[in-house]
Formats: sequence, C-alpha cells, structure tokens
Amino acid sequence: MTTGTRLFAAVATAIIGLVTILQAGNFQAPAPQTPPVFRGATILVPVDVRVLDRNDKPVTDLTESDFTLLENDVPQVIRHFTRLTLVADQSKVSDPLEAVAPPADALSLPHRRVFLIVLGRGRLQGISKGIDGMLHFVRDRLLPQDAVAVLAWNRATDFTTDHARIAAVLEKFKQAHEGVEAKLNLRFSGLAGLYGSRDIPSALQHDIDAIFGEADGAAARPLKGVTGPNAERVAEDTWKIARRLLGPPDTAAGDDPDPEKRDVALNDFVSQNAQTLQDVGNLYAGIEYLRHLQGEKHLVFVSGAGLALPRGDDDVDLASAASNARVVIDYVHTAGTAMDLSHGQYTVENKPTGRGMAPAIVNTQERQTPPSWTFGTARTLTNLTGGRFYANQFRNASITMDHIDEATRSGYVLGYYPVNPGADGKFRHIKVMVKRSGVTVLSRHGYFATTTSTPVDVRAAMIYSRIAAASNYQKALTAIAVTGTASVSRPSEPEVRVLLDVSVDPAHVTFTDANGQHVASIALAAFFFDDNQQLVGQFWRRVDLTFDAARFAAVKRDGVPIGLTVAVSAPPKQVRVVVYDPAEDRVGSAIVKVQPN
Repeated sequence: MTTGTRLFAAVATAIIGLVTILQAGNFQAPAPQTPPVFRGATILVPVDVRVLDRNDKPVTDLTESDFTLLENDVPQVIRHFTRLTLVADQSKVSDPLEAVAPPADALSLPHRRVFLIVLGRGRLQGISKGIDGMLHFVRDRLLPQDAVAVLAWNRATDFTTDHARIAAVLEKFKQAHEGVEAKLNLRFSGLAGLYGSRDIPSALQHDIDAIFGEADGAAARPLKGVTGPNAERVAEDTWKIARRLLGPPDTAAGDDPDPEKRDVALNDFVSQNAQTLQDVGNLYAGIEYLRHLQGEKHLVFVSGAGLALPRGDDDVDLASAASNARVVIDYVHTAGTAMDLSHGQYTVENKPTGRGMAPAIVNTQERQTPPSWTFGTARTLTNLTGGRFYANQFRNASITMDHIDEATRSGYVLGYYPVNPGADGKFRHIKVMVKRSGVTVLSRHGYFATTTSTPVDVRAAMIYSRIAAASNYQKALTAIAVTGTASVSRPSEPEVRVLLDVSVDPAHVTFTDANGQHVASIALAAFFFDDNQQLVGQFWRRVDLTFDAARFAAVKRDGVPIGLTVAVSAPPKQVRVVVYDPAEDRVGSAIVKVQPN
C-alpha cells in the first residue's frame, strides 16, 4: 500500500468522527466503537438471525435445538429463542419509535421494521433503475407500521410511517439528483476541492433542501417522537451528532506530486475521493442515527459508483460499528455491468491505482473470475452485518427490493449470557450455525463488550482529517509559516530516534487573552519517510501555548520553538511537518530533510 493510500485511509476514518485524537494532550486512533450497555452476565446479548433456503425464501420452521451459537469460538447457551414473523398491523401505525431500553433479562420483540435508505453519491437511476426500486419498496412493499427514512448528501428525513411523504422525497430526488451531482463534482474538484471551503454553496444547498422539502434550510431532525427511558436526551444527542456529521467531507490528495503522471486526472481523483468520503461519512452517520433505536434496524445503501475503501481493516471497522449497533446493511448496486467495448472481450472497469479507483480497460478473456477488489467493501459490510449484496442478480432494483422485503419479514431472535462476563471493551465475535444443509444464515458478527459509549468527537475528526490531507500533499502549505531541522540520533541502535526542531510563525495562529496571558492551542504532526517514501514513523500532539507579554513579543519575532524526539522504525530521509490551527481552520506545513548525526 502506498503512503498516499494509507493516509487516505486515515482521512476516511477520521472524517466520520469515530477517531478520538484529543486525549491527554496526545493524538490517538482507537478502533471505531459505538458500544451498547453491557453489564457482564446479567445482560442478554441479542442476536437477530434470518435463514434463507436455496431459492432465497425464509426458512421459518427451525427450533432452538437447530441453532449453535459461538462467541469468540466458545459455545454459548441460548437462553432466549423466538420465532418471528411480521404482518401488516394498522393498529401499530401511530406507535412512536422506541429508544434503546435499559439492560434487562428479557428481549423486546419488534412489531415493525425500521429502514434507513442511504442514497450514495453518483447517478443512482442507471441501468438497474435504483430510485425506481426504492419507490417501489416504499409504496408497495413496506408494512403499514414500518418506519422509514431517507438520507442523502447532507440531509435526512424523519423516520415516519407516512410512506407517501418518503415517496415524494424519492420522486424529487429522482428528477433532480443528477443535476446536483454534476454541480457537486465541479465544486469539489481540483486543488479547490482539496483545501478550499468544505461548505456546499448556498445555491446548491437550496437545491438539496428543495428535494427534502426543507424551506428553512435545516436538516430534518432524526428520531423525532422516540419514546422510552431517557428519550429526550437520546433524541437530542442523536440530532446533534447527525446534524454535525452529515456534512461535506474533507478530501485527500494522492501521493504523486505530478498530476500529469497520474493514471487519472487530479480533478477526477479528488472528485472520486470526495464521493467516497461522503458516502463513508453518511454510512457511519446513518449507523449512529440508528444506534439509539430499540432492536434490529436495516440500512439500505444504494450506490452506482460503488464503494471501495483502501484497506480491509477499514471495511471491517465500518461493519463492526454497524454490527455492534444491530444495524443490518443491504447494499444495492445500481450501475449494471461494465460497458462492452469489443464483443464482450473488453470492458471498462474501475481499478485500484494506489491512489484511488480509476477507469481501466480490462481483457475479460484473461480473467477467469471477477476481481475481488471490485466489490470487496460491499461484501464485507453485508456479510458481517447479516445483510446481502445485490449487484445485477436481478433485472432491476425493484426485484432486489422484493427479496429484501421478503427476507426481513421473518426470522429468529436469540439471546445468551456470555460465558466471559467481563466488560473489557474488546469486540466479541459472534457466529451462528444451523443444523440444516443448503441454507444461508444471516446475522450480525459481533459487538463491543463495554459499559460506556464512546462519544463522537467532531472537532477531533476535523483536525485529524485536515492534518492527514496536508501531510499527503508534497509541497509546503504556507497559511501558517513552518520551518524545521531534523537529525538522526543513535543511528546504530535498534531503536532509531529523530531529533526534530520546529519553528512556527505565530502571526497566523489565533491567540486569545486570558488573564493577561496570550493563549493558543495548535495541532502538530510529523510524518517520517524513508528513501522509498515509505512511512517509518509518525507523531501527533496538541500543543498548548501560553506566553506573557515579554515572551509573546519574542516569539512573534523569532517564532515558536518546539523540540521533539521521536522513535521511528528505520532511518528516515524526510519529515513532513504539519501545523493546524482549529480556531481558524488554517494549516501550514514544511518538508524537512533529515541530516545524519
């Protein structure tokens, strides 16, 4: 994996707000976690299971003895077993959504399904008629008591049983989304897309708001009408998270400094990255949106361009967040097959280039099986959450949604007390097996065993993404003037250390007055590269600056000195130093050559 790809992966993870990097003055990147309440062996762990036969029809006659359940490969005793079939029930239409209940020794059973339709970036009508499929699902297949919402770009509707209202939004989206996409691609392309404003222009935002019917330009509040313990707090917290997360993303450049040598033009590359980052951000936001709701939830992701994250770890992190929240992801690919250029021998497909996905001509006669990278992310997300990946199995997306509807009306709810009762914060892997041949078992693959919920730190995510994007650009950024020197200490020792002295010009750093002191807080990061431009070390730190009048006058003249000693895995040849001022969203960087000691 190239340096640029690794940093792109960091940006994709950071932008969705699931990396907490401002802890104890240091930057850290823990695994994304949105854990449920867990109190050892007194709490039943719920597992929602669907079993389908060879014809994709639900298997509804299984008994508890037909199931085997493992947690981290250790057999668990099933303490709760319910066979579940949902039917139309007009008496439940007006029932409000339920918030997650306090820990209990019994599992609540649903009387409705909850669907969040996430419309990805790009053209979604396409060959498979993706929006028509969603319209068919909402109008013709939902049970009257089913709650549904739509999320697209940086807007979302309420969950509602008023299916006609959601259909009206989808109709407007169908008519207008290609025009909006064209304007977005223009807005978030080239260097302006890399380091320009992250805001959607007001005229374009007005077009998006018109689709969602929001005259005042505000996103629809999620979870309106939720009832249950702490319902008001849950709804307000989720509203704040969704409002702040469902926004235009930061983007990252590739690691090739010469755009003319790229496999894909810089504008196209930035636009593709912007689309991927916003789709990933919306998926995480959708999961967070659903996490506070009781029971199993369904997220239907509709994508024409596809979603391919740089690393398998990124796929698993996203799937784990969904699995932990009892969110099933179904992925509907709408673009159809690649265009045939020469009697079926060649097709145009997106391939990984080390800096992202780029169009390429592929000789199909030389390829015996479809490339694994084409739909790797999609398969991971669906397989690990209990969903299905639908890419051109059927004539159109309406038939796909018929299968999703049928598969989600019947299932089983299992519950168990973990053999290991400790709340160690680790991800526990769940595996469900059925004693019947020729069936497909769909269930979530695990949960985080912890008693606390990791808050979303949006400010930290912005800092992380800005720094990672700047470090990926191989020219100095001058919004904040940064200089530095670096040398290797103890080059013959097993642990290589680099002495880094940085000077930051305070002229473009935001200082405030606090009791006569000049105070500021900046983020500093350093990335160390060897001869082959491989990353051999990195360092992140929040730096709090406090100067009296005399000292402030001195640093204004000479610069703010910051000295670091950083351990790296191999002798570096170059350091990219990045300084970020969150108060003004201003970034500066320097390329520093490492001198041997």
